[in-house]
Parts: sequence; structure tokens; C-alpha cells
Amino acid sequence: MQENQNELQSQKSDYELRREQKLAEQKQLARKRLLKRIGKVALMIVLVGGSIGSLVWFFATQSKPGEVADITKQCVQHGRLGMHIHPVLRIVINSKDEVIPANTGIPSPSCMRPVHTHDTTGTLHIESKEIRDFRLKEFFAVWGKPFNREQILDYKIDEKHHIRMTVNGIENNEFENYHMKDKDKIEIRYE
Repeated sequence: MQENQNELQSQKSDYELRREQKLAEQKQLARKRLLKRIGKVALMIVLVGGSIGSLVWFFATQSKPGEVADITKQCVQHGRLGMHIHPVLRIVINSKDEVIPANTGIPSPSCMRPVHTHDTTGTLHIESKEIRDFRLKEFFAVWGKPFNREQILDYKIDEKHHIRMTVNGIENNEFENYHMKDKDKIEIRYE
């Protein structure tokens, strides 16, 4: 009888051991499933958050109707452009031609501003995916120089000096607000 009891005790211990092992395996499996779910949720949060962040950035950097995006932060490349025009700008200060530097608006080989130069001829390259009017002040913003009816570069009007602008030989008083067109001959004189 003692033997039977020992055998029953042994079977009971084996049963409890297997049961504990099974419970441990189930807990481990449940933990793995939980970690997998947490990983999926975290991935979804990252993806959704990234998508929302991208959308916020996209809409924040888009110009609203009638508003022009900051041209000094935009980059364009040749090809697939909505417009590509070439007005020519000449600046004369006290009867002397002012050189417009080559590569104005080209901060790096991989980035050109929508209004830029390639040489010192005064030819402005206006290249944009978006077809729109570009104002003369946008070139000056890219160049980092002031221009308006009271100042051109470092020269301000006074009793002895004035600023005169012509477009294709015709007097124009729009100054910085002039909308440039292809092959325009724009001349600004400070005398």
C-alpha cells in the first residue's frame, strides 16, 4: 500500500510539474504575443505620427492662394519645370555698371533658387515647377540686397540722387513689385 501511495505521489508530482511547465510556456507565449502587439502598436504610432508630421510640414510649407512661399528656401533643378524664362537686369550706379555676381541664388550644386544667375551678364534664370508671376524683389531677396523705390543696393535716394527704372526702354514705377517676363530688359539707374 505504501508503494501505491508512493506511486500515486510520484504521478501527482509529475502531473504538477508538467502543469507548471505548461503554465510557464503559456505565460511565455502570452508575453511574446504582448510584446509583438506592443511592437505593432509602436510601429503604427511611428508611421501615423510620421505621416501626420509630414502632412503638417507639407501644408505649413505650401503657399496659400495669393501668397508666395519664401523663395530663399526653395530649391529647383533643371527639367520638368512649369516655367523657364530669362529677363535681363542691368544696374547702373552713378553712370557705372554694377556687376550682378555669377551663381547668385545657387547655394550648392544640388540646389538652385527659382530665380538665379549663372554668369555676370545680368541674365536672370527664373525656373519653377509652378507657373506664376515672379517679382523683381524676389531676385533681390535671393541676392540678399535691398531694392525699392528709395534704395538700390547700398545707395539711397536723397536731394541729389534718384532711382529710375525702365523695362524694355519704357519708364516703370513698379520697382520691386514688377512682375518679370521672358526677355525683359530691366534697367535700374541710380543717379
